Amino acid sequence: MPADMKLLWLTSWYPSKGNALNGDFIQRHAEAVSLFMPVDVIHVSRTEKKANAESGETINNNYPNLKSIIRCYYLPSLFGIDKACSFFFLFFLYKKLIKKYIKENGKPGLIHVHVSLHCAAVALYCKLRYKIPFIITEHASFFLKQSPRQNVLSKLMLQKAFKNASAITVVSKYLGNAIAEYFNMKSFTVIPNVVDTSVFFYKDDKPKNDVPVFLHISTVRPEKNPGQMLEAFSILKHQFNKKFVLQIVSPQHDDLKQLAKDLKIDDSISWMKETTQPGLAKLMQAANAHVLYSKAETFGCVNIEAMACGLPTIVSDIPTFREYLIENITSYFAPANNPGELAMLLNDFIYKQPLPGKNIAEHAAQFNYKNIGQQFVNIYKEVVNLKSSPK
Repeated sequence: MPADMKLLWLTSWYPSKGNALNGDFIQRHAEAVSLFMPVDVIHVSRTEKKANAESGETINNNYPNLKSIIRCYYLPSLFGIDKACSFFFLFFLYKKLIKKYIKENGKPGLIHVHVSLHCAAVALYCKLRYKIPFIITEHASFFLKQSPRQNVLSKLMLQKAFKNASAITVVSKYLGNAIAEYFNMKSFTVIPNVVDTSVFFYKDDKPKNDVPVFLHISTVRPEKNPGQMLEAFSILKHQFNKKFVLQIVSPQHDDLKQLAKDLKIDDSISWMKETTQPGLAKLMQAANAHVLYSKAETFGCVNIEAMACGLPTIVSDIPTFREYLIENITSYFAPANNPGELAMLLNDFIYKQPLPGKNIAEHAAQFNYKNIGQQFVNIYKEVVNLKSSPK
């Protein structure tokens, strides 16, 4: 791979002024790769709030090889036609920013698309217009059987993008198999999400909690299954007669708070606003376990963050989690969609000898920045070498 090769990322999701957590796991992938080579990111997205409109370029002082060009455009709801308008405007802005980027920096040797939905058409355009090869890394759950399928036009466009990509990586084998089935796709490489072990790490001086502290960190969207999780904690409290504190870090959802009241466990729950990664690490370093009872996942970054802190995870027994969590070593698995079984596991956990936190944390090393960044660089080398080798 040429030492001076320019690498351009096009990301459908990425943190911005209006949504600092949107695609933050993609930003961490970029930080990991930037340890080895310069990474330039272009992200275009829509906002329905004028105050969140944004246009600018940033360089992260902690990762000087990472440059981000962010353009968030304001577009209000337009009687149902705004989605179509947004797609064409987004495509136009990407074209404009890429043309400007090439004029100022020269043509990149490779484009790396993260989440194909918004950027696939742009990558196809760049391959046709500028002869730039591209690879795709997919994170999104909309390929899973449990998710609503894309319309015919979107599916055809995505299918063409995957067919023309020089390489495809996914964050889990489960997601890769779902995409392969959806598109009858060629092979893929699994490169998992990454954890910043300088932020998430094991501390020996864990506080002794008077009652067990369970932690749940998520967006509490339906696929995270927060309702059944609360049902399980209600059983734990009222049928098993156990005391606990459940800390929920999420966007505020009044319907979930009402459910907690209906289940008579609201006095055992501490509702917390979304916070920074260092803030999450402190919570993990003080808790007894993290609970993530999802219906389906493409990965689950919070599990490896908990792992790096030496915090055991109590999770639903779904295929994705089985790929990287180890039963009775890093985690405990409860049958999915069965609050009673989860409650029994939570009850058993209270009596169990704690899993050694230091041992749990050792398993997180495989997800650190250097390991994951190197895996992407290896893919880039393979793609560039194939392009440059004689046919």
